[in-house]
Formats: sequence, C-alpha cells, structure tokens
Amino acid sequence: MKTMQRFFIAFLCFVMTVSVVEAQITHSFTLKISDAAGTNDSLILGEDGRATDGFDASLGEYELPPVPPAGAFDVRWIVSGVEGLKLDYRDTLSFSSKRNYWSASFQPSSAGYPVTVSWDPTQLWNGFFYIYDGETNGAKFYFDMSGRSSVTISDQTIKSFKVVHIFTVSKTVSTVSGWNLLSIPVEVKQWDFSSLFPTASSFAYTYNGGYVQKDTLQRQIGYWVKFSSPTQVSFTGEPFQQDTFSVNAGWNLIGSIVDSVDVSAIQQMPAGILNSYFFSYQNSYKVANSLLPGNGHWVKANATGKIILKSAALHKRASMAAQVSNFEQWNTLSVSDVNGKEAAIYFKSTLADVSQCELPPKPPTSIMDVRFSTGKFAEAFTSDNIEKKIEIQGMSFPITLAWNIKDEGEYTLSADTKKLCTLSNSGEVQLNETTKDFGIKLLNGITSNVPVHFSLTQNFPNPFNPSTTISYAVPSRSRVTLYIINTLGQRVATLVEGEKEVGYYQVEWSPNVASGIYFYRIEATSLDDPNKRFVDVKKLLLLK
Repeated sequence: MKTMQRFFIAFLCFVMTVSVVEAQITHSFTLKISDAAGTNDSLILGEDGRATDGFDASLGEYELPPVPPAGAFDVRWIVSGVEGLKLDYRDTLSFSSKRNYWSASFQPSSAGYPVTVSWDPTQLWNGFFYIYDGETNGAKFYFDMSGRSSVTISDQTIKSFKVVHIFTVSKTVSTVSGWNLLSIPVEVKQWDFSSLFPTASSFAYTYNGGYVQKDTLQRQIGYWVKFSSPTQVSFTGEPFQQDTFSVNAGWNLIGSIVDSVDVSAIQQMPAGILNSYFFSYQNSYKVANSLLPGNGHWVKANATGKIILKSAALHKRASMAAQVSNFEQWNTLSVSDVNGKEAAIYFKSTLADVSQCELPPKPPTSIMDVRFSTGKFAEAFTSDNIEKKIEIQGMSFPITLAWNIKDEGEYTLSADTKKLCTLSNSGEVQLNETTKDFGIKLLNGITSNVPVHFSLTQNFPNPFNPSTTISYAVPSRSRVTLYIINTLGQRVATLVEGEKEVGYYQVEWSPNVASGIYFYRIEATSLDDPNKRFVDVKKLLLLK
C-alpha cells in the first residue's frame, strides 16, 4: 500500500512538473522531415525563458542515441555536449539576445534524396524566421519561413539545415508635410522605397558628393523624402542598440539605430575624425544633441573612418547640450515666413572659432535653408565695415527678419544692396517682395576696443577633440592665471600665467589627457587697482 502511495505521489509530482513546464513554454512549432520514399520524422523547436543553448532536461529535452549507419533514416538537432535532440528550446528573445539559432542534421534512408522539410507557417510567432543550408550558411538556399511551408533539398552535398529566429520591434516615425530627413532604424525584410514609404510624394534622395535618387534603400543611410501631409511611418525589423557606421571624407548623410544616441557617446575611429556638429532637419538644419531613430543626420569627417553608435541605455555619458548653449550669448537673426517656417543664424563682433559651424550641403531648392554665404550658421566679424552675406531659400513671402543684439557692435541689415535698418537691441522687419540679396554689416565693432570688464567665454568647440580655444578679456593691466583642473580639483595644465596688457586674448589647449569633464579657471588681479579682482570657472568636455 505504501509503495502504491509513493508511486502515486511521484506520478502526481511528475504530472505537475510537466504541467508547469508546459505552462512556461513561450512558443514552439514542429518541422517534418521526409525523404524520397516518404520516410519521415519530426523535430520541435521552441523558446522558453528558462532555456539555455545546451541540453535542458528540465524542459523535457532528451538525448538521442548515436547516429545510425548510412541507409537508416535519421534527423536530430545538433547540440553541444550530447548526441542530439528531438526537441530543443532556447531562451526567450530580447534586446540582449536578438537571434536564436537551431542546427539540424539529417540522413535519408536508402531511398535517398530529395529530402523535404515542411512546417505550418501559421505556427510561427513574432519576429522573422529563416531556414537555410548548414553547409554554406545559406549560400545554397535561404528562405523566409513565413512566406512558404516547405523546402525541398535535392543537392546531396547538403546534410544539415539551420533555422534562425530574429527578434523584431516596430518603430513609428512622425513626418511633416513637405520634405523630411529620414532613415530606417531597424533591419527590415523589404528595402524597396515604395514598400517603406508608400504614402511619399517624392522619390528618396541620399548624398554622395551630390544628391542621388535611390529606389532600394539601406540601413545606416539618411534620405530626403517628401510627404503631401503629416503622417506616421512604421518600420518592423531587427533592432540594433549598437552599430558601426562608415564615414567618408566630407559630408555624410547617415541614419541611426533603434534608440536615441547621445552624440557625446559616439566613438570615432580614428579619434578626431569628425570636424563638425551633427545636424538634423526640422524645417531647417538644427544642431543635434541626440541622433533620433528614424531620422537622418549630417556630419562631416576629415578622412575615411568609422563611428560607433550606442543606445543611451548602454552608457552613461555627459550631455552635449553645451554645444547649443555656446551660442546663447551670440547675436541672433531669425528668419520666418508666412507658412511658419523659421531658422536662425548667429554672429558676433569678437574673435571666435567658427571652423566647426559649417552647415551641411544645401537641401533641394524647395526646402527651407538659411545660412551665411560662407556656408556657416555662425560668423564672427574680424574688423569693422565688412559685410556678411546671407543666403535664403525655400521660403514664401512675406518673410520676417527678427534680431536680438547682445554685444556692443553696431550693425546694419541690407537687402538687394540697400540698407533696410540698423540692428540694435531687439526688433524685426517684414519684407513683402522677393529679395535675393541679404547681408549684415558691422559698422563699429568691439574687437579693437578696450574691454570694459573682465570676461571668460565658453571654450569653442565644446565638446572637443583634439583642441579647443578659450577667450578672455582684460580691461586693465593685470596679472592673469588661467589653468585646467580635473573633477578631483587637481591642476592638469596651466595655459596662462603672467602679466597681460589691456585687450582681448585667445589661448588654445591641445591636451594629452584622458577623455572626460574638465574645468578651466581664470584668476585676474588688476595691477592698477589690487581691489579689482576677477575669478570665473567654466566646464569643458574632451572626447577622444
């Protein structure tokens, strides 16, 4: 009696265990393999959160005997450490495990080939499933399992096949009416333009020294695409939280990955290969602190190389917000039109490094763009009585030009070589007729004037690599010390130490220190009035 009770309890525990296992199995489906005589057997593959890539006896997997002699029919999953399995579970897919692979070997009976592998495509779950030959990893056949129910193998050199399940996500991108700078943030199945952007009202254009129309698109590339009205575009495919992009010397129109990317975390190979900001486009070019999935982005390189993009979830790095705030103290000219499009450019009458302020190539002619004729979005006047020309395209009249002057320079705004107005403080002017020639002229700058206050400006560029420029002003003969400290307060470099006459100064720092956050501090004491002292500290970011 006790023996029967023990047997019943053991049996009940077994049933309960099997039930729990079955309840926790996420998905599975069956492959039927048959040869020329119709001899057949089945293999089961599945995914479960408790599974490994090896032998999981707790999930009901069991080891097979060795493969029988030739002429005896046999099929099995190939799993390390065992002779083979009839069913094989793998861990449930996630971002950290984007793909699961199953490898199977088969041996037909004496009837031989062809060997047919069949399945029910309605049993497949979310994601992409592909089956391909194991001998050449897909060179002989490679099929999407959702689009068919079998594959017939006649090539007698093929004795194995593989199945891959690719985890997929869906990303939706919002577009505006008109031109958009877009990219495909995941690895999709169909890359033809009409499948990806069925509601577009234009072709897709990328950049390769000039704009080129593309009918077949690629991941990692940015494209100009036009829509007649705002819409939502969805992409479903394999996600990448980290990827390596190739860049060429000059301007590159690139895409992004499945998540936003903080530009401060982008690795450059070799270091210092990039020599511009990153730019996105929202009715005009904008300096981008983050690369957004589904958007296209511009960046300029000084040589051929690579950049590595990582999801913000994979790193903790300082923000690049400082690169936009660099221009908060500059004079601003904003240009807007009757349709609400708006863009801004910056200028000042003190020395500044504007070498990295070059804008990407102009967009197609119907797309709004505002820039100086030098191609930059910021300009510094180096002397009085010179004019900086402004180029405007893709705007509908009337247009409004609004300014905010923050320095002591005196400026005029001209249109078609005629003076429109003097720029001082804040104001605006509206133009109702088409004007082709705009310009800002500095009448009386402050570069050559005596500064009236001590000052320390934000370094430029920031973040930087390999060098940056720091500007400061001395209103009277003074003893000046300017030095760099790390986050521990340790001095790592002294840039200025000694007496300085009245004037505006610049000093360049080309450090041989590790990447990271540093601070630069100025201490100045007037030699004419020792009570007149100045101390200021600002932060900078070195990226290598």
